[in-house]
Amino acid sequence: MNYTLNLIKATLIKDLKYLIRYKFNTIFSVLMFSFMFIAASKGYKTYGKDVNSESIENLLGGYLVWLLMVTNLSSIVNNLVNETNLGTLEQLYISSKSFHLTIIIKGLSSLLISIFQFTAICLLITLFNSSIPISFILNFIKGLPILLFGIPAIWGLSLIVSSFALYYKNISSFFSAITSILFAVVSFGVHKSPDLALLFPFGIANISLQNLYTTGFYPNTLDILFITLNSSFYIITGIVTFNFYEKKSKIKGMFAKH
Repeated sequence: MNYTLNLIKATLIKDLKYLIRYKFNTIFSVLMFSFMFIAASKGYKTYGKDVNSESIENLLGGYLVWLLMVTNLSSIVNNLVNETNLGTLEQLYISSKSFHLTIIIKGLSSLLISIFQFTAICLLITLFNSSIPISFILNFIKGLPILLFGIPAIWGLSLIVSSFALYYKNISSFFSAITSILFAVVSFGVHKSPDLALLFPFGIANISLQNLYTTGFYPNTLDILFITLNSSFYIITGIVTFNFYEKKSKIKGMFAKH
């Protein structure tokens, strides 16, 4: 227990120091994502049909959910790829402590940092866009438990993508395709087919969050159960897939240079 708490503390401190050390990049990213949405919503209001505050909130809800998914996905994938390139992945893996616990804590740290950043993004958007009420930010905060239940599905997907990077090395095209598919799922697919959402990582959580952001309705117990099952499935699948490709990489001597 002490090891886990110390690891969480150390990982958070490291990530926070990284943000502070590269504060220009941190501030610029918050401003960029804020003004990207403000520009998109202005264009949506100008050229869209039957646009009202609810449709703008739907747009913002989808935008934030997609950013959260992609940020957490890329965080874990990039971290594991960097560990591989530096030659420290095997040291993490053969440690007496759980390797997968280390990865999950890195994902949790990334999620907490993302929440702070996206809260700042929400505040900036509400300041410059009168169509977004303050209640949206309150609903964003209320949705944090849903995020905690649902985001492990993205961590599992990250392990699957990382396993391909471990074995095939350059997967930039595949990674771009995954982020594009996530955007399509968040924006269009799962709302019209809740049954289909069960198959996608973070699918039911996405629907629940966007309903909360736009209507204020919290998901029921059955929805939370489906979100938990979805996360459990992808975490288990991610661990099994990563272990499989890690063993294949060892057999082919891909770690020999380290």
